[in-house]
Amino acid sequence: QEYDYLDDTHPTETVSYLAVEQGRFTLPGGVSVEAGQLRAGTSYTFHQFTDTFPSTPMVLAHPATLSDARPVIGRTDNVSTSGFEFKLQVEEAGGSEHQPETINYIAWERGVGNLEGFSFESSTTGNAVGHADYPLLFSGNHSTLPFFLAGLQTDNGPDPGNLRLSNLTANSVTINIDEEQSLDSETSYANEDVGYLVIHPPEASPGTIHDDFEADSSLNYTSFKGQLSVASGAAHGQPWKETLAYHN
Repeated sequence: QEYDYLDDTHPTETVSYLAVEQGRFTLPGGVSVEAGQLRAGTSYTFHQFTDTFPSTPMVLAHPATLSDARPVIGRTDNVSTSGFEFKLQVEEAGGSEHQPETINYIAWERGVGNLEGFSFESSTTGNAVGHADYPLLFSGNHSTLPFFLAGLQTDNGPDPGNLRLSNLTANSVTINIDEEQSLDSETSYANEDVGYLVIHPPEASPGTIHDDFEADSSLNYTSFKGQLSVASGAAHGQPWKETLAYHN
C-alpha cells in the first residue's frame, strides 16, 4: 500500500514471508523464538515477552489487520530481553492519528543454527543503516539464495521510513531506509539498528535446480518437537530466486 501522497500504483514486488505458530520455542542449538500478537496505536506500547530471553532478540513486527484504511507503517524501539515497544506511524503530512491495529511479531534470539537442512541466521546491524546503501554480509559461505526478512529495531529518526533491499545474493544483500516525502523532499535519515533473519534452503548439488522452491507454495513446512510449525516461501507470483523482501 502506497502513502496517500503518491499515485496508488506500484510495480509488483516479491516478498519473503515466514509463518510461525504462536508460542514460545527453542530451536536446535538453543536459539529461543517467540511468536505472538499485540494491539497498538500511534503511541508507543510496551509488549512483554512470555518469558525472558537469554540475550536481546531481533524483533520483526508488522500490522496484521486493516481497521483503518490509511497507509501506516510500524515502528519498533527499545528491544530488550523482556520485551519491546511498538507503535503505528502515518506519513508526515497525514497527521498523527490512526485506528489501533493488531500486530503480529516474531522475536528471534540472535544466533545461527539449522532446522532440518534449512540454515538460519538472526542478528542486528547496530546503529549503522540510514538512507545510503548499506552492504550486509551473511555469516558462512552459501550457494543458495536465502529468504531475507528485516525490520528496524530503533526509532532514532522521527520521520516515517521503510526498509528496502536490493542485490540479494547467496552471501550478501544491500539495505537502506527509504523515507517518504509527503511533507518535504528531504530524505536523509538517522542511522538505525536493523534486525534481520536469513534462511538458506538446503545446499544444492552443482547443476541442480529445486523446482519446488517456487512462489505461491510453501518452501518448507516442518515441525519441531510437535509444536513449532514453520512455513517459508516467496509470494506475488515470482520465482524465489528473485526474492525481494520488504518489511516494516
